[in-house]
Amino acid sequence: MKPKRLLRPVVTALFISAGIALIPTAGAFAADESADHRSGGEASRSALLEEAPLASAAYKSPKRVGRYLTNKFFHLLVAKNRRGLRKFLAKGFQIERADGTGITGAKNYIADLPNVKRFRLSGFRASRSGRVLMVRYYSQATESLNQAPITTSKAPRLSTFIWSGKRWRMTSHSNFAVLPK
Repeated sequence: MKPKRLLRPVVTALFISAGIALIPTAGAFAADESADHRSGGEASRSALLEEAPLASAAYKSPKRVGRYLTNKFFHLLVAKNRRGLRKFLAKGFQIERADGTGITGAKNYIADLPNVKRFRLSGFRASRSGRVLMVRYYSQATESLNQAPITTSKAPRLSTFIWSGKRWRMTSHSNFAVLPK
């Protein structure tokens, strides 16, 4: 017997200066777990859920919660939503980039955001220990940092999150070298 695939509602993201508004597209559902996300309010296949239920959901399905949180991070980057990122990133957030550079502190990262135009996330693996959630996945993105283009090839990522009692906060994010073809 073939396992059933869960259907997720397709949502349209409207990028507003105050944040991201998500509107479910009537009657549309996506069955795949990876999706192509673009800036400019085009259709998005990630089902962005309320955060409070995600605290208990992480115990049952770390992968589902990890997929939601990583998509949220990339959506905030595409929208250049600094206010949303300040709420989402832990104060001591750290990033390690594939070129060996890194940034410590959410404030420092938000001051020098990459220019992400579109992204595709896939291959999610997640685990949790207590209030900490670790997520491995692949990202294919069109972006630039300080006007320098960054590859759009599929590359591994590692993101960590902690439950603060009210919401999930991203504590770290690592970009790894592009996988050879």
